[in-house]
Amino acid sequence: MDELTWAKNLVKTELHAHINGSIGMPDLRKLADLKGVPLPAEIALPGSAGFSLDDVFALFSKTIYSVVRDAHALEFVVEHVVAAFKRDGSLEGMDMDGYVSTVVSAISKAMSENETIRVKFLLSVDRRHDAETASTIVSLAIKYANLFPSIVVGVDVCGNPACGGIKHLVPSLSRLKLDAPTLKLVIHFAEIETPPEENELLTILSLNPDRLGHCTFVPEHIMATMRARKIPIEICLSSNVVGGTVDSFDAHHLKQLWDSGYPRECLILCTDDVGIFCSDLSNEYVIARRVLGVSREVMEEWAQLVYDKHAR
Repeated sequence: MDELTWAKNLVKTELHAHINGSIGMPDLRKLADLKGVPLPAEIALPGSAGFSLDDVFALFSKTIYSVVRDAHALEFVVEHVVAAFKRDGSLEGMDMDGYVSTVVSAISKAMSENETIRVKFLLSVDRRHDAETASTIVSLAIKYANLFPSIVVGVDVCGNPACGGIKHLVPSLSRLKLDAPTLKLVIHFAEIETPPEENELLTILSLNPDRLGHCTFVPEHIMATMRARKIPIEICLSSNVVGGTVDSFDAHHLKQLWDSGYPRECLILCTDDVGIFCSDLSNEYVIARRVLGVSREVMEEWAQLVYDKHAR
């Protein structure tokens, strides 16, 4: 059995997949054409020379957000993304409430048509959001988690790590942990070498996050705290390499984490934005096996550990 076929048959758990970034480029082009939104010529596209983390966020701000601006487009994206993950084995006229309602409805419909996949939804707070917007999103997460507890499961803090700190979001994120302790708080962490705020990593850890994303540039004293607390890390191999925050797969920090004894059930392979980085979760497992130099049996045990810990 070839590597990719083997990986597609694994029990896989995807915990870090942004809806808008997971739409494939052909579907994005189709939507862009329908809405008359050209893909901008001034930024690189995935797979082209010089594609960087800045281009990732430019693609979101200049194209994806311009295309996915109404309920029909959003439903199209969610249904196509869920179907794509199933195959792999794993807004204009809308206010925030309407956006969340549309996503929840589309997830419910997609799962009814793909009964072997389970999809959960974390609402995103972007670093660029002001305190009031963040508070509104947290309130929506709590509201929809009460209405649809099997779908809405938490809040993810994301966005361009160079374009805003975290301190102004702390009151809202603290309220999430106090008012809805069963909801997950997931935060992109140490994605760039120099965070925009002093002591940002300590501020994030003080919020007791349930998972951390990327963790590319973590000082050893911070990593020691994470290891002691067994904080799960969402590992995004292709995202980091294609986005330019890691030089190569062989230089990726997954290897160091693995060799250092970080709990394996707390190392979770993820795609981040499968449509942008052009690598599905099965391919991430193939890459990880090569980087780690381990057997298929070890990878299968690891995948099962992650599933048992985070998907049940």
